[in-house]
Amino acid sequence: MVKAVFMVIRKEFTIGLVVNPVAGIGGSVGLKGTDGREILDRAIQLGAIPRAQQRARDFVDNLLPIRSRTKFITPGGSMGGSILEMVEPPLDFEALDGYARNAISETTGEDTARFVEAVKGRVDLLAFAGGDGTARDVLDGMARGSGETCPVIGIPAGVKIHSGIFGVTPAHAALVVLKFLAGEIGICDGEVMDIDEEAFRKGRVESKLYGYLRVPEEPAFMQGSKQGAPTVLSEDENKDRIGEYLASSMEAGTCYIIGPGSTTKPIFDKLGLQKTLLGVDAVLDGKLAGTDLNEAGILALVSRVKSEGKKAKLVVTVIGKQGFLFGRGNLQLSPGVIRAVGLDNIIIVITRSKLASLPDGKIRNDTRDVALDAEMRGLYRVLIDEGEYKIVKLE
Repeated sequence: MVKAVFMVIRKEFTIGLVVNPVAGIGGSVGLKGTDGREILDRAIQLGAIPRAQQRARDFVDNLLPIRSRTKFITPGGSMGGSILEMVEPPLDFEALDGYARNAISETTGEDTARFVEAVKGRVDLLAFAGGDGTARDVLDGMARGSGETCPVIGIPAGVKIHSGIFGVTPAHAALVVLKFLAGEIGICDGEVMDIDEEAFRKGRVESKLYGYLRVPEEPAFMQGSKQGAPTVLSEDENKDRIGEYLASSMEAGTCYIIGPGSTTKPIFDKLGLQKTLLGVDAVLDGKLAGTDLNEAGILALVSRVKSEGKKAKLVVTVIGKQGFLFGRGNLQLSPGVIRAVGLDNIIIVITRSKLASLPDGKIRNDTRDVALDAEMRGLYRVLIDEGEYKIVKLE
């Protein structure tokens, strides 16, 4: 767990805080984001639980060492004000009118953009809790009107988090803020990325660059932009060999729950099965056992196969350059799912090029469960080619 350290800071600061309260709500129920009212309504119908406000609260709790020198400006209600109201002893904050809603589902990206436009010249730094869609709203707000912009840091709370402007976890984001306000680090440009919808409709998962925001420069605690899979033959051949090896080595009576990603798709190609784009699917004895499963569906499947005396294994890949195993784009694979399958039954696959792109050669985790993240730290055997493994550290 990252712990914020006290630093001697000789001036007062103002931090803007805005929360997308529905960010990440669709992840555990198998949706690929929460952009748009139709998807949001669907997530709520499926029983999704909002967690963005807790992620923002974790961030604020790690800033308490500088509480006496810091003022917050935030929207009222679920977009920030209600979170800061719960902190004890009380924080110094100003809640702006015009953003509170009767229900969190009534908040919009336009609310975020309007808030950013209103405060960008008044704060030393803006923190936002959300994902790539929220980052685009922040980018929109920064571009509006005139005057100075301000540095930004993202608190990871969404499903899609491809942009290079987020802390690794809320605690990491807070530590970056402490170092920035103490004058220990400077500022650089961070990429705002999101899924390219046109490519997605054509069956390809690619990230698109939408612009840049100024962010504190601290590579150790900030995630990089997602690295897309290179479209070179050697990379495709690498994935193909991994897929062939796993498909041919599947054990009878074992249910393989296979996470999203272009690295896992060839497994299904070799079996003659259809893989859900960005989804979690399952294979048992060479046949589909589940398609586009959400958290509840995976847990039910694991329970069923174990009751039948069979085993369950989880196959998951790592996001290139960022290095995340869980917590980015695969929220269906929740802490409950990971524990149900068991840490000894996780198979990690990664291509050679993505292995070379890992930060310091290590894998990261952000399961949204601090205790599980700590439990999972250690060395893992990672499949990088046909029958070839590397030992990689998960920190």
